[in-house]
Amino acid sequence: CYFRAFATYAAIEDLEKHAHIAEATLWTTWAHVGTLRANTRCRLLALDAEKFQTIAVQSRVLNQVFPAEFYARSFVAGLNDDHKRLSDVIGTDKTKILAARAWGQGEQRKRRMS
Repeated sequence: CYFRAFATYAAIEDLEKHAHIAEATLWTTWAHVGTLRANTRCRLLALDAEKFQTIAVQSRVLNQVFPAEFYARSFVAGLNDDHKRLSDVIGTDKTKILAARAWGQGEQRKRRMS
């Protein structure tokens, strides 16, 4: 479960399978806003944000669309749009939509550049 405390109320969320926890740390400076606790056995995949960012930047090719950058910009824009309801938890539906836009957008741009 994931616990967040707000000025006017507290919220406890049961997480969906494959939920993304603290993904914002990969794309922006982030301060965690909740507490994560496992009520059952689970698997957790952890990435070192700095190493991830270094690898992502190194994989960029000049004069080509960089879908990861498009995804990151869209992700951060979503955080900024919903800044009153910030959470360390991002639903898989939201990330799938962002990824489809980023990599789909990249394919469309790549075709236009050819």
